[in-house]
Amino acid sequence: MKEELSSIFLESLLELEGEYIRVLTIRSEYRGMCKQINPVDHSLLLKEVVEKRDDGWVEISNLMFIPGKSIITAYIDTTYPFDTHESLILSVKDGELNDYGVHGEKEEDKHNTDENIMN
Repeated sequence: MKEELSSIFLESLLELEGEYIRVLTIRSEYRGMCKQINPVDHSLLLKEVVEKRDDGWVEISNLMFIPGKSIITAYIDTTYPFDTHESLILSVKDGELNDYGVHGEKEEDKHNTDENIMN
């Protein structure tokens, strides 16, 4: 049973190869295309790597090795292509986007100028 679960886990892990993934490590968070996975120690080789910083995602390397022992989690990043979703992701994270729209304004309030409220 344990051997069967190990086999299923490894097959699932290898499905990340060739996909754009997000990797959370002990020290940072990275995104890139998973070029290769070492099935023994679960180390990853990423291409086109960006790292999460306070001001957004910064390109850091064309190729990066991440040791398996430093990985907390890795998953397919469905927000690829990153650039088209980055401003929305940062707005939500920074609390600028909520139920009332950007910066707390309700959508209908944006259209209610003094001229429209003269009633």
